[in-house]
Parts: sequence; structure tokens; C-alpha cells
Amino acid sequence: MVSGASVISIVYNGGILIGSDTILSSGKMLRYNNIQRVHKVTEQCVMIASGDYADFQLFQREIDRVIREQKVEEYNYQHDAREIHQLVSRIQYNASRRVEPLYNDVIIAGITHDAVPYIGSADLQGTSFSSDRYITSGFSLYICQPILEEKWEENMTQDQAFELMCELFHVLYARHALQGKEFQVTCVSEDGVETSEKISAELNWDWADDVMRFTKV
Repeated sequence: MVSGASVISIVYNGGILIGSDTILSSGKMLRYNNIQRVHKVTEQCVMIASGDYADFQLFQREIDRVIREQKVEEYNYQHDAREIHQLVSRIQYNASRRVEPLYNDVIIAGITHDAVPYIGSADLQGTSFSSDRYITSGFSLYICQPILEEKWEENMTQDQAFELMCELFHVLYARHALQGKEFQVTCVSEDGVETSEKISAELNWDWADDVMRFTKV
């Protein structure tokens, strides 16, 4: 199985930031690089997942098929993030009932018809929830959640959310063996979807000289 690592989504005043690295790993081996894991569903909604990348590609095809058919049947109707989240959770649940689970923690991020930022998650059993603050998946669920609980603020600006996102990926790169050095941040707002260029997580290990077990022989 080739899988993707952590995903972090943060709500700020007016939109959402979603961050992920560009690495796919097979076991403990980093197999593929330069993979953009964010899938644009509509002009104001994206989907991203941790877990098996092949199952996530199946998700992309299935969601795109449903969106395309509904556009034809309902005269170009555009689903919002909440509706797509419900659809994803039903796909996960039905696959689990058939004992053919899709090994993904899927995160949906977008803008609702009421112009409200929305993020939701669904796991391989179809268990789903939403948040008006942040959602993490993968290893970031254990490493980044305490930092988010401490530093996330209501009505934070996009720049503040971006700074927090970069800090979280620096921590992940230092703590998680399968975390890639480079990551991308996608912004979803009423203006649309925009993905940044790759950002590199740089670490400073100068402090290691002061720790006995890191001292070079």
C-alpha cells in the first residue's frame, strides 16, 4: 500500500487553510515525491486524505462522477462543502458494510451556500464529524492537536493561520519519520481555491551539541 501522511486544516476568518506534504510512502520507505494530494471538487471545495492513495484516487473518480451527473440533472447545481462531506461519509459507510473499506481519513474543506467556512472528516467506517476550528488526520492528530488547542484563535487572520500551519509542519518533520520535508498549503475561500508552491521545513539542530546523547564522538 502506498499512503499519504498527515493533513492539517485550519479555519480562519473568511476561509480555510489545508496543509499536506508531497510524499507518498510504502511502509517505511518514501516511495514517491512531488505528489499534490489536494483534489479540487468544486470552485469552493477541496478534498484531501491520509491513508491509501489508491483508495483516495477511487474517491476522486466517484465524487467527480456524482458531481457531474447532478450538474446535468439539476441544471448546473453546485454542491457545497457540507453536502460533499455527507456524500463522502456515505461512500465510506457503504464500502465498510460491504467489507471493502476504503483506508482513508478524508477531510472536506470548503464554503457552504451560507458563505460559512466548513471542514468535515470521515474515516473508513463512515464515522463523520465537522468543526468550526480545525481538523487533523494521520500522525498530526497526536502531535499537532495540543499545539492547535493552545494557539488557535477565533477570527484569526489568514497570515496568522499560515504562520501556525508552517509551525505545525516544522514540528511534524522533526517528530515523524514518514513526514516529508516539503509541504503545500491550499487556501479555500469565497474567491476560490489557491494552492501555494512547495514550502520547505528547515530545522536547526545546533542545540544538539548541548545534549550529551547527541554529542559527536
